[in-house]
Amino acid sequence: MVLVTGANGLIGSFICRKLLAEGYIIKALKREHSDLKLLEDIQQQITWVTGDLLQVGEMKEYLEGVEQVVHCAAIVSYDSKHEDLMRRVNVESTANLVNASLQSGIKCFLHVSSVASIGKDKSADISTEETQWTDGEKNTAYARSKHQAELEVWRAYAEGLNTVIINPSLVLGPGDWDKSSTQVFKYVWEENRFYTEGKVNYVDVRDVAEVAVRLLGSEIRGERFIISAGSVSYKELFETIARGFGKRPPHIKVKGLMIKLAVIMDKVRTTLSRGTPLVTDEIEQISKNQHTYDNAKIKQVLDIEFTDFENTVRWCCRQLKPESMA
Repeated sequence: MVLVTGANGLIGSFICRKLLAEGYIIKALKREHSDLKLLEDIQQQITWVTGDLLQVGEMKEYLEGVEQVVHCAAIVSYDSKHEDLMRRVNVESTANLVNASLQSGIKCFLHVSSVASIGKDKSADISTEETQWTDGEKNTAYARSKHQAELEVWRAYAEGLNTVIINPSLVLGPGDWDKSSTQVFKYVWEENRFYTEGKVNYVDVRDVAEVAVRLLGSEIRGERFIISAGSVSYKELFETIARGFGKRPPHIKVKGLMIKLAVIMDKVRTTLSRGTPLVTDEIEQISKNQHTYDNAKIKQVLDIEFTDFENTVRWCCRQLKPESMA
């Protein structure tokens, strides 16, 4: 039996589908009021347990009868106000789960991290799994939390837990229209006008699930793998999505002072309205990204070819369009 955390999210839901297709038995952890709509058609095939990874005393119940763990649960935010929340959910929860997995004799612990936790070499525009993390103000709060969570996994590996880490880039897939990476499709569907000159690293969610399940069934342990199909400019990403939806793409490029002004104006708006920020300092930083991530290691180990960018986007648009028109 495999315990999956974050099963109701985009990545977790597709990993569950792949596990079931491969004949695995799944137990999944959810909160009391978790939205399970991404799993509507398969939720009866999963054994559910309701709980919280911050409740250390309940860990034994979560892992009862479990041999392997796929840890997808995480908070993603590019608002530094959520740093404490991300530290609790992304770091403390991971520490609790690896500790319990050590005590329970879990045979394999697969941790879903992010390329955000991969170091960036100042002398090069490309990172590999060996690029060293360096602390600094240019790291987002989310990146710091994912890096710290990985440190907990490596610590558990040193203590005897068989672990493997995957580091996906921006995961493209038909998830919740209002959450995580799927929001990029909503942005284009609503015909927003602006784009930035940066670029984004991307990967199809089906490829992430394929890699995760194949690694889980392998003998590979104590390794991390970048899971990224390639990179495109934000302009190309938005234009490709717009073609899939038959929408007008963002057509006004913003940079430099315009982005900084947007951050300042949004801070004023959220202060007055107490609303959720739409543009933050960290989003400004990400929007200027020119960095890429080398996927050679996973391609060599698993002999995998990633899904073509345009095929991924067309598939996502087909899956999302009916829901967005409802």
